[in-house]
Amino acid sequence: MKMFSSIKSKMLVFGLSISLIPVFIITTIYYFHAKSILKYDTFQDLKSIAQSKMLHVVDCINGVRVRTFYLSIDKFIKEKLKAITYNKVSKQYAIISLNKYLPNILSRTSSQSRLIAITVVDKSGKVISSTNENLIGNDVSHDEIFTQGISKSYGETFVSHPHFSSSFNTHCICISAPILPEQNAKPIGVIITTFNIAFLNEITTNLTGMGNTGEVYLVNKDGTMITVPKFVKNPSFNRTITTMPICKINEENKEWVGIYLDYRNIPVVGVSMNIPEYGWILVVKIDKSEAFASLKMLNIVVLTLGIICTGIVTSVGVIFALSTSKSIINLKDATERFSRGDLDYRINMPRNDEIGNLSKSFNIMAEELSSKINELRQTAEALRMSESKYRFLLDNLPLRIFYKDRNSVYISCNVNYARDLHIKPEEISGKTDYDFYPKELAEKYRTDDRKIMESGQKKDTDEKYFKDGQKLIIHTVRVPIKNEKGESIGILGSFLDITEKANLEKETQRSRNLALIGELAAGVAHEINNPATGVINCAQILLNKSREGSTEKDLACRIIKEGDRIATIVSKLLSFARPQEKKTITDMHEILFDTLVLIEKQLKKDCITIKQDIPNDLPEIFANPQQIQQVFMNIISNARYALNQKYPEIHENKILEISGEKIMIHNHPHIKITFCDHGTGIPANVKDKIMNPFFTTKPHGKGTGLGLSISHNIIHDHNGKLTIDSVEGEYTKVIITLPTKVKTIRGTA
Repeated sequence: MKMFSSIKSKMLVFGLSISLIPVFIITTIYYFHAKSILKYDTFQDLKSIAQSKMLHVVDCINGVRVRTFYLSIDKFIKEKLKAITYNKVSKQYAIISLNKYLPNILSRTSSQSRLIAITVVDKSGKVISSTNENLIGNDVSHDEIFTQGISKSYGETFVSHPHFSSSFNTHCICISAPILPEQNAKPIGVIITTFNIAFLNEITTNLTGMGNTGEVYLVNKDGTMITVPKFVKNPSFNRTITTMPICKINEENKEWVGIYLDYRNIPVVGVSMNIPEYGWILVVKIDKSEAFASLKMLNIVVLTLGIICTGIVTSVGVIFALSTSKSIINLKDATERFSRGDLDYRINMPRNDEIGNLSKSFNIMAEELSSKINELRQTAEALRMSESKYRFLLDNLPLRIFYKDRNSVYISCNVNYARDLHIKPEEISGKTDYDFYPKELAEKYRTDDRKIMESGQKKDTDEKYFKDGQKLIIHTVRVPIKNEKGESIGILGSFLDITEKANLEKETQRSRNLALIGELAAGVAHEINNPATGVINCAQILLNKSREGSTEKDLACRIIKEGDRIATIVSKLLSFARPQEKKTITDMHEILFDTLVLIEKQLKKDCITIKQDIPNDLPEIFANPQQIQQVFMNIISNARYALNQKYPEIHENKILEISGEKIMIHNHPHIKITFCDHGTGIPANVKDKIMNPFFTTKPHGKGTGLGLSISHNIIHDHNGKLTIDSVEGEYTKVIITLPTKVKTIRGTA
């Protein structure tokens, strides 16, 4: 047919078919609207019924409570109970009178109110009279119905939970009230009335206006049945229901209405209402199928119309799709092959409609694009090779390189700079220094950038740089980027880490200063040695001339002792100042003694106690004594600093313990020296770094970070081992093991 020879005519037919969809949509909307209205009306009807039933239940309970109250103020009952309580003589007569009186009351009222028993209990909890002879004489002092009833005031009553009573062989509910001799006096007993629960069933089983599936029942908070359900054949108080309305009341403590599965596992529309005074829940429901029965026909109409509309639209759509899909697939395949680089592929489609014209246009476009793409490929390849060489050069230089625009916003950087910032190079675009550095440092960098762009001159500086929380010193070069008009449009920067170089320069200068101090100390020691010798000689002359036991002789002895001490310190200082390259057989006691001579005054000044436990038979070692002394001096200085940090004043734990022992390592004799202090300890996160050169936990100016590194190298050079065990805030142990005096070749001990 000619009318189907073009896509336009096919689309027109398909559009007319689609116009059926709004009809289906409108019908569906009407269905759901009607359903919503019916649902609302059903909910309102059920809520009204539930409200009415709840008021009826409450009224009935209030009625039996009032009846119990009237019995508690009955003059005859009150007088007889007073006689039983206060008059021992007429007690038996009063009990007999009560036992005759109570059945008369029961016979007059039981048929109307379902009252099945009246019981009088004295204040001690003993049943003295009841219409049920089996109860007389029972002790109910521990029963809730008695304890709650006697605790009530005038006009108050207590309602028990519904339960099965073996005494009456039925389900019942008990109500108690205090019997008071006077209105404000203390109770002399309790009146207990027992009612058959059937009076509540009469309310819940009256289902007028609730159809065939309507149901009303009462349950406790725990879901235990109180009244007889409509669809339960053998109801009992042991049956528990935990449906949605009961759970909602327990969770939210308010009225609930909705659709849910009832205890029969059938969908129902229900309402639950809380009766908090008695801990009961009233449930009113009707099967969903009956509540929404009027929607059944409308549902069938909507479903039928939907099937018809879907069938028509699908049929027309399939016909249209089949007539055009093959041509469109051919066009799609041609496009994909062309995009994959098959520039020589062309479409062969003998059609006279719009798709045929489109295929001809595609072939013409493909011809033109083929020539253009070949040209672009050649240009792109040349650019890629150029960029690859440039990127290779940037990423392999040790420098950190970055490029910012005129607002100090990053445009790009090399791999090394991105690695310092823990990002990928492409992630830096659009970021600023505030994203990576502290505010003060970021503001400094941006200020420097602005000055360089304003001046138009490059700038070389040495400045601080933070990497992984560590402060470094870098040499930075910043160059302004200018456009063809000579205006600064950005910053090209590069920097190199010179921290190690700067630290080495500082340490070299420090070593020079220490050497000068050593020379000065040696000179001063020589100068001190001569007058000290003169003082000792003069004191010896005085000693020789003094009488035994005289003050002069005692003073001379003290002068000689202190002079010898000065001479010893000067001798050790001279020995420490003169480097000794060769290793000799050395006694560890002497090395430790010489070290403590130089530092013990500082330790005493800081109130630090030295405890030594060095065995006298500790073997000698083959070592450079001055180097070992340098190691000991550094370890003791570190312990002194840690103890002063933790205990600025005198403290019983301000102790440095030094111990030694003989050990065997790989069948070779060694000595082990342990320095232990209970100072600040070493943080766990830096334990692996403390042997690194220039690493220190001390504040700036307090340490160089070289002491432990040098000490470790010295001990290693002596074929020994230096290890550290520390817990932050508790202790630090530095353990040194060295081979004994047997001379070994390095690496074989």
